[in-house]
Amino acid sequence: SSGINAEWLLRPGILITKPPPKLAGIYLFATGGTVIPPRMSVNADTTCAFQDDVEITPFAYRTHTHKLGVRVSGWREREGTWTLLGTGNPQKPQMFYLMKGENHPVRKGDILHARCEFVSTRDITTRIGSTGEDEMCNFYMMYFMDADKFRLEDGCYYEKKFTVPDYARVKEKENEVSYEVDDSWKSVGIVENIGQIGGLSHSADKKQLVVFHRAEGQTGSSDQDQEEN
Repeated sequence: SSGINAEWLLRPGILITKPPPKLAGIYLFATGGTVIPPRMSVNADTTCAFQDDVEITPFAYRTHTHKLGVRVSGWREREGTWTLLGTGNPQKPQMFYLMKGENHPVRKGDILHARCEFVSTRDITTRIGSTGEDEMCNFYMMYFMDADKFRLEDGCYYEKKFTVPDYARVKEKENEVSYEVDDSWKSVGIVENIGQIGGLSHSADKKQLVVFHRAEGQTGSSDQDQEEN
């Protein structure tokens, strides 16, 4: 197995029992210049060549848009062959979902692609921004690699249109994540104050696990104005 070996304490703080053989990070795909005209369907695409000399193994993904996003997907292209890494409906719960099937490591020379599909039901143009009335296009790819070679990968922000081969296109309901609420599960200790978990990291000395989660409440443009004033 891989990942972080940790002992959870039911109080703030986590004790690492031994140095982990693998460490995990998050590779982010994001766009910034997408424009969605009124009553139109638009794809926002990002493409990057992986240039590092290390090999990373993606194992989970998270999709994120605001109200107009209907699907977010990611692919690996190697020597002309495309492999779907993950796809999901960004209107479902914001969390990381495990990739299905066999591992698809990413190494130098591979090309990574991500696409957000938007369908506008508005009478106004929508652009990428930070408020709920704007849009976002994010595909988060969680990966692991050998601890002794670990480095945090940056991400992909280069917007370039691409054409997905027919065999790699997302089929209806393909890789759709199913989930159900477990009413018998009761949160205790520090878990009681944690929202939907969006990612995991670790402290600089690699001795503490850091959990990124969604807090309650929404942020709008008026909140930002108050914060700046």
